[in-house]
Amino acid sequence: MHTKEEITKTRGKSSEQSDLAGSSASAADKLKHKRRWLFIALFITTGLSLLFWLYRTFKTTGFSPKLPQIKFALDRSPTNGGLEINSQLSNLLSQHPEITGFYLGHDHPQASFSYGTVSGLNPDNLRAALVSLPSIQKSPDAALLPEGTVYHERSADSAGQTVFSSLITNPIDQIFIIVRFNGPSESIKPLIPELISAAYWSASSN
Repeated sequence: MHTKEEITKTRGKSSEQSDLAGSSASAADKLKHKRRWLFIALFITTGLSLLFWLYRTFKTTGFSPKLPQIKFALDRSPTNGGLEINSQLSNLLSQHPEITGFYLGHDHPQASFSYGTVSGLNPDNLRAALVSLPSIQKSPDAALLPEGTVYHERSADSAGQTVFSSLITNPIDQIFIIVRFNGPSESIKPLIPELISAAYWSASSN
């Protein structure tokens, strides 16, 4: 058996060892905590220094980003003025690069569609010129149009280009078409009847 003094000494040593272990763990936690805050402080300081350096660099060099410029030789994108075209007319326009400009308009309701380059063409003047011409009863260009339509057409060659215009009148509407294309009028003659018919039915379905 242990004496009372031995038991007291043993308990004292155990408590001292526990205190030492606790203080060691506490010191390790404090050291980790200090290291973590030191890393955070270094990261923030470095980041701020880098930001200020970038700001000064861009300010002194006058950096201004430039977007790449894309140029198109010919703008062939359609412009819709309230008139939707059918797939037949859309295919004809896209499959024939010699057609550099196209305009389609009708009165009831008033709407239009343009494609390619139509600048320099005056639809009002061209339409007035067509109205002043006598109607054509049996034009091969109007062969695919329905019976009962009144048809006017006009063609003008200039500087290697041809401007073809036509005015189609039915009991409820007037449909006006302008086609600008490269080359003489003979080169596009086979395409005109199909183009006029597709334009007529596109406008009539609106």
